[in-house]
Amino acid sequence: MQRHIEPSVWRHRRKRSLVARFALPFIAAGAVAAQAGDTRSLTSTIVVAEPSSASTIEAVVIHIGGESSDGCIPSLHAVNVGGEEIAVTLVHPGLLPCTQAFKPWGVDVNLGILPVGTYFVTVQTVALPPPLPSPPATAIGETSFTVVDSIAGLVAGATARRSVCRNRTTGQRVTVRSRNASVNCETAGLVVSPGDKVSIRMVGVAD
Repeated sequence: MQRHIEPSVWRHRRKRSLVARFALPFIAAGAVAAQAGDTRSLTSTIVVAEPSSASTIEAVVIHIGGESSDGCIPSLHAVNVGGEEIAVTLVHPGLLPCTQAFKPWGVDVNLGILPVGTYFVTVQTVALPPPLPSPPATAIGETSFTVVDSIAGLVAGATARRSVCRNRTTGQRVTVRSRNASVNCETAGLVVSPGDKVSIRMVGVAD
């Protein structure tokens, strides 16, 4: 027996079929967008501490950079300092659609002034939004630096143009031309021994 379908019912079924057919490309596109946030897309990552040998009055900055193969750019999420172990966590936009093109990126982390020691820095990324209960971290780089007691000077309320470090005992003199607020005389080449008399003169412009 031939089944009769009312025109209104036929139109409804045809509409559902068209909706299902056109929904498939959008579902596939969503899967591509999810893959775009894979932290494996971060390539050629470089991690550098500046300065690599700091004094106890110099701020240490960690420079992190590289390329992203999918155009998704990471940003700073957290910095955890546990003794001489420092963990830097970056956030990678896991489910956001990106440009799907190589793009350079960079993040600077100012650790400030630290006590004497040898520090080890690890950099990791997590993709957001993270899966529950906790996001898996991917290590992308590491570096180390030291903080030592040294002959150094710091100026406040002025911008230094030139610093002159002098060992009055040996007569050695070192001139450092820099706009930094601090100067490390030993890093600049001044040789000192216990008991030497040292002077530091900083010349600049008041802020």
